[in-house]
Amino acid sequence: MDIPRANGKSEFCHSAIFLLPVFCFINEKRIKLTLLSLYALLQNSC
Repeated sequence: MDIPRANGKSEFCHSAIFLLPVFCFINEKRIKLTLLSLYALLQNSC
């Protein structure tokens, strides 16, 4: 079942970007800021 991928990162990146709006419903600002900075890092590295 394991198919080697040319870009192993892409699957993680897509799932992280997909999950981001879900986590953004969390209203705690500290968590939001952490996730937004993580999202920015993901956009730069993917």
